[in-house]
Amino acid sequence: WRKAIQAELQSLVDLEVYEVISRRDVPRGKKLMMSKIVLKYKVFEKRYKARLVVLGFMQPSDDVGDTFAPVAKFTTFRILCAVACQFDFEISSSDVKTAFLNALLNNPIYIVPPKGLGIDPNVVWKLKKGLYGLKESPHLWNVTFHEWLVSIGLQQSPVDPCLYFKPGIFVLIWVDDALKVGTPDMVAWFEAEFDSRFNGSHTAETKMFVGIEIIRDRVARTLELRQTSYIDKVLKRF
Repeated sequence: WRKAIQAELQSLVDLEVYEVISRRDVPRGKKLMMSKIVLKYKVFEKRYKARLVVLGFMQPSDDVGDTFAPVAKFTTFRILCAVACQFDFEISSSDVKTAFLNALLNNPIYIVPPKGLGIDPNVVWKLKKGLYGLKESPHLWNVTFHEWLVSIGLQQSPVDPCLYFKPGIFVLIWVDDALKVGTPDMVAWFEAEFDSRFNGSHTAETKMFVGIEIIRDRVARTLELRQTSYIDKVLKRF
């Protein structure tokens, strides 16, 4: 867990998410928000994950801008899987590490660093970029990701705002995940562009996307979608 926490804190530093200031320098009338470290074990990926989050329920309404952020339609996802089978396209995915930390805030927000990290109690963090837990973070990240996708020549679908395309490739986004369906050359092109802008990872043959298992037989040109792990999780809960 210590390594996961250190990696998360280093991401904040690398992306220049905050500025350390004295409590006395916080503008009068600005509310200080609390933060904490959330720990989770990613079963499918077999790794420990730490996330620094802001307690968003403490965020004053006058500090919140637009909050809406679209997610992909499952119909679009299923159609792309069918297209991949029909044309024998690659199905791969890309994940942006600490995605919300890439989006600039419209107005600075002041938070108290998490307890247990040995940070001077007389200092606070002045946020310059989004953090998980802030109400506007999903919207700001979606705008940032959209602007980048358009800048590299992809066109947004008028039917699904989370689908982008150009000849040879389709890209479906779900918050910080991007499902790529296309030719090997175009998938490689996208990943090169992605790596030049974001810190993240790629999965060559995607077997799981937003909790849905993808079972594919390229020789037979067939593909199945299952939610076995989700069903098992629900059964264990009830």
